[in-house]
Amino acid sequence: MLMSDTAAPPSIMQRTASATGLGSAAVAVTIAILLLAFLVVPVLSVIHGAFAGGESGLTLSHFATFFTVSLLKESFFNSLYVSLLSVLFASIIAVPLAYLTVRFQFRGAILIQTLGVLPLVM
Repeated sequence: MLMSDTAAPPSIMQRTASATGLGSAAVAVTIAILLLAFLVVPVLSVIHGAFAGGESGLTLSHFATFFTVSLLKESFFNSLYVSLLSVLFASIIAVPLAYLTVRFQFRGAILIQTLGVLPLVM
């Protein structure tokens, strides 16, 4: 009897690879469901609530009401001011540091890059 006539059982590597593929798919599906449930659905419901006008369909009256209240309008513009200044100061610091860490080799460059990426991970 020849070796090619018999079907060899799948090796451990083949079984592990197929199980790993199935596990990766399960993790991806789980992450997608969690993102949908806790990120996409709430954001879409807020957007819908902002433009829903009851029986009349879509409306912008909620925005008009928001900007007629002086406290809300002042809070909105203060938030806008703080966010724009944050972007400006972060860019003033980050752009030269990014240039220096990529262009020149010096001790601590990896630390600076790691600290720059750290807020994205957290």
